[in-house]
Amino acid sequence: MTFKKIKIPLYRDEVWVLVCPFDAALHQLDKWGHGIAQDLSDCGACTIFPPNKPALIWTPCIKGNFAEFGHEVIHAAMYVLRRAGVKVDVENHEALTYLFTFICDELHI
Repeated sequence: MTFKKIKIPLYRDEVWVLVCPFDAALHQLDKWGHGIAQDLSDCGACTIFPPNKPALIWTPCIKGNFAEFGHEVIHAAMYVLRRAGVKVDVENHEALTYLFTFICDELHI
């Protein structure tokens, strides 16, 4: 299992990334007290948005799975920006693209 807290100083927030098999993820999320409101058994990866906690991305692997993982990074980045009060739309999307790149760079992917 790999776990990383990515600190995002500009928005005073974090994104957590958990890389492990599905069963281990359920055990770890339960241990952390992250409620899961959906059945994740059919998900290849997911992002969880617990109240008053950082976004948490779970994936069984990152290498060879970048499209799906990138999809989850965008969800997490949108969550961070919404919590920071940053509006993202077609006229203002640079914050999203820079945050996506920052998160990926922190994971060295």
